[in-house]
Amino acid sequence: MRTRLTLWYVAILSGVLALYAGSSLLFLRVSLRRELDRNLREEFERVEDLLTAAPDGSIRMGGHGGEGELEAVVEVWSTDGKLLYRSEGLGGQALGGPPMAGPIESAFSSVALHDGTPLRVLSRPHEVMGRSVLVRVALSEDSVHGEWRRLALGLLFGLPVALAIAGLSGHWLARRALAPLDRMARHAERLTADNLDERLPVENPDDELGHLARVFNLSLGKIEESFAQLRRFTADVSHELRTPLTAIRSVGEVGLGDHPSEQGYREIIGSILEEADHLTLLVDTLLSLSRADADEVPLHREGIDLLALAREVTAHLGESSPRKRRSHWPPREARR
Repeated sequence: MRTRLTLWYVAILSGVLALYAGSSLLFLRVSLRRELDRNLREEFERVEDLLTAAPDGSIRMGGHGGEGELEAVVEVWSTDGKLLYRSEGLGGQALGGPPMAGPIESAFSSVALHDGTPLRVLSRPHEVMGRSVLVRVALSEDSVHGEWRRLALGLLFGLPVALAIAGLSGHWLARRALAPLDRMARHAERLTADNLDERLPVENPDDELGHLARVFNLSLGKIEESFAQLRRFTADVSHELRTPLTAIRSVGEVGLGDHPSEQGYREIIGSILEEADHLTLLVDTLLSLSRADADEVPLHREGIDLLALAREVTAHLGESSPRKRRSHWPPREARR
């Protein structure tokens, strides 16, 4: 049971930690992406301030440092699909194709260059000296991916260690919590019909194990009472069986020893048959009780007159005394 509890604990904890790890990675990715988009907007505003038109109609980066002032790479297209400017850092690789016909909308996208470099791109229409162009500004996503991978690796190596520690701790706690149950089980194994007066120890009556011990002790009390009733019933039945058997034995011994007449033998046999009928009635009564306890005999409830029942029992007891006196045949005067 301790092992099953520990496995359940580790399984549930694994699910919770996996959910936590997934949520953390997703939250970090979204947060880093939002931070990168915010930086990308700032870079785009700087690019807008630096873009100027050359006399030959091309686009170039103005300012003192030109493109060196930027952290981003830039690509500019005319609305008719002509490339007007591309940062040297791109190495001739495109951030995207020419603009499609129709209105140009501002949008974020993620692309990968031919060398595998991931970039976050912001595309937005802009006017340079009254000329409409499409400007694309991109920042590397290496920092985003790097931080995300570092967290993922930390969780990948840290979670198994945490689960191992939690599993060992859970097994120790389960063994400690179930130790009273083990002691109760060992004590219960020592219980027999001869020591039903013993009870299980109740260490803490307010917790679940204490409640279980109290219920078990109540059951033991009921079993002890049932055994006591069974012993009393067995003693009563033995006494009831011994009385007619003793009477039959006494009548038979007297008959064999005194050589009675034919009438005496008749009385002896009559007494024996009378005691045999009493034994038969007793056995039938015991059999009926046994069947009633096993629910094999349907019980029908009906009202009775207690006064009439008492009179019937009194009459039966009055009739039983002469019978017992007649069973001692012949009279003492004759035996002398």
